[in-house]
Amino acid sequence: MEFIQGACQRLTISQEGLKELQRRGLKNPTIAQWKLGFNPIERFEHRDLWGLESELNANGRQKKVWLPKGITIPYSDNNNVRKIRIRQLGTIADERKYVVVSGSSSCLSWYGDPFSFPIVLVESDLDAMLLWQEAGDLCVPVALGSCAAKPNAEDYSLLSQAFAILYALDWDLAGKKAFEYWRSFPNVKPWPSAQGKSPGDDFLAGINLRDWVIHGLTDT
Repeated sequence: MEFIQGACQRLTISQEGLKELQRRGLKNPTIAQWKLGFNPIERFEHRDLWGLESELNANGRQKKVWLPKGITIPYSDNNNVRKIRIRQLGTIADERKYVVVSGSSSCLSWYGDPFSFPIVLVESDLDAMLLWQEAGDLCVPVALGSCAAKPNAEDYSLLSQAFAILYALDWDLAGKKAFEYWRSFPNVKPWPSAQGKSPGDDFLAGINLRDWVIHGLTDT
């Protein structure tokens, strides 16, 4: 929580991270709601600061917690921090866009009450937040983190109770292969982005995400 709060403060100071989030269509209330932040420099911290046991790397040295430069994306459940992802910025981001901070949970990220609305499965947390911003009164966006991610027991139970699930991951070979797992859930339907690879790409292309969600829930 200390790291998250510091990153939130730095986001208001540094324009680099804030401009990137605004470029993606995220508004200030959304940024504040989900406690998005910015880590301005790469850091390596001792594992005990993060409540992790000591661990040696291949060279016999103490492993540290890697905190790369980038946008910090925390996920909390009932005010408990479950995980932190960092969206790297700069040229290195082309090689590995997202870094999961050591000790993070593998749970899915739910942006809304899972019992209130239909679910839209996306890969990126930032896309999920954008959907929440544009159509959070119609659906509950859920970020997987990667198309290969699978729900844990708790997530599986919630998904199984959903009365509608839109599978909105990239409809490429990997996305279609991953859907073979998800098609076992009741009331799931593939609903790929209209033009781009993700809802975020569609938003930047001028697609109305609210209409896109409505069509996904009403088209048969």
